[in-house]
Amino acid sequence: MTLKDVLQGIPVVAGGGTESIEISGIAYNSKAVKPGFLFAALRGAARNGMDFVTEAVATGAAAVLSAWPKPPAVETAWIQVADAREALALAAANLYGHPSDRMKVVGVTGTKGKTTTSALTAAILAVDASHPVVLGGNIGTPLVERALGLTPAHRVVLELSELQLPALTRGTTIAAYTNVTSDHLDRHGDLAAYRAVKRRLAELVDPEGALVLNLDDPVVATYAGLGTAPVVLYRLDRPLVPLAERGAWFGHR
Repeated sequence: MTLKDVLQGIPVVAGGGTESIEISGIAYNSKAVKPGFLFAALRGAARNGMDFVTEAVATGAAAVLSAWPKPPAVETAWIQVADAREALALAAANLYGHPSDRMKVVGVTGTKGKTTTSALTAAILAVDASHPVVLGGNIGTPLVERALGLTPAHRVVLELSELQLPALTRGTTIAAYTNVTSDHLDRHGDLAAYRAVKRRLAELVDPEGALVLNLDDPVVATYAGLGTAPVVLYRLDRPLVPLAERGAWFGHR
């Protein structure tokens, strides 16, 4: 696939004139780069992806995707974007033919409990052997490397932290929230900004899917009015209950 096709729908800040380059894969880990790959240089919690551009290029990267401008010493094609993580998600979806559109996807987020909830959900779904289950996110299988092997029969369970949520561009079939308290304020600045990032999953859930919310958490409860998907509420002392009328969850019994 050409770089132009891989970048379809991605706002590019700088880096035109390289659209005809052939891209055979995408990696954000320089050690996973193969000849013809697009390397995404991301800002990490501990390391900067720019530190690994030289290694990626030496391994055969055909182009680099980054929020930073192209360094003068780099001759490889450079695509500068405003949000590298969002661009990476879109580029991977374009390259692999938007596999999530052809399968059921469950996205789980929250400050606490998302790893356990994701793992338990995947284990429950795996009981039906006719639908293979893939668990991804901070745990499980790196889905970029598995995308070509996924089929409509697969059920994908994603553990989504606040690092992955800004990159979401399409909805999931089912979005589930555990809780939203306080975390990663060093990245987001304040609690309001952190909560705004967490809202994204609820806003993008498929209208034909379901938004599953923890009614015991006052922040999560406010997400019931987001998006257009049917809402399912749960709490410690009550079973899962579909919300019959959107916006009427207040005072729910």
